[in-house]
Amino acid sequence: MHHRTTLIAACLFAFAAAAETKAPSATSANPGLGEFPQADKYYWLAPRASVRLCPKPAPDILDRIQCPELTSGKFTVTEVVLLNKVPAYYRIEVDGGQAGYVRAEDKIQFLDQDPRDSARAPRANCAKLGEPKLGMTPGEAEKTCWAKPVTVNKLNIAHRIREQYVYGGGRYLYFENGILVAIEAGR
Repeated sequence: MHHRTTLIAACLFAFAAAAETKAPSATSANPGLGEFPQADKYYWLAPRASVRLCPKPAPDILDRIQCPELTSGKFTVTEVVLLNKVPAYYRIEVDGGQAGYVRAEDKIQFLDQDPRDSARAPRANCAKLGEPKLGMTPGEAEKTCWAKPVTVNKLNIAHRIREQYVYGGGRYLYFENGILVAIEAGR
């Protein structure tokens, strides 16, 4: 048991030594950071998404499991923890005062607009903008009344890129190699 504890402590020490901290910026010269996330900008968790909000960066799954689960909310990103010059963790502050670290991979669950606003958007816009149609590209589909999806699921199989655009309410668009091949209109 002592050997395992020593090994875990050594791993955490190595992680802490290799990690650097950086405040997020609107633009960055580091291509690994890109333009996301931005400081002083609000983000929301995608519907039915959850992240573990840990008091410190937690590389070990056993440590992360003990962290409280965040399933919704509005938050800002206040810090980026880099490991080998690549984002490893984001420190977020949730409205209401709760703060902690989430994994950088969790940023796919971050939305830049309140998902409730998207759900309430009037369908009257469809008469003006039109519905998505088979054969459209993702960019063309986002210009329809369906607009941007809540999340995008990507799968790359045998040089074929398949994407599922998730809109909520049972609405999905399915793209294959950048072309809309199926529409699920939902309720």
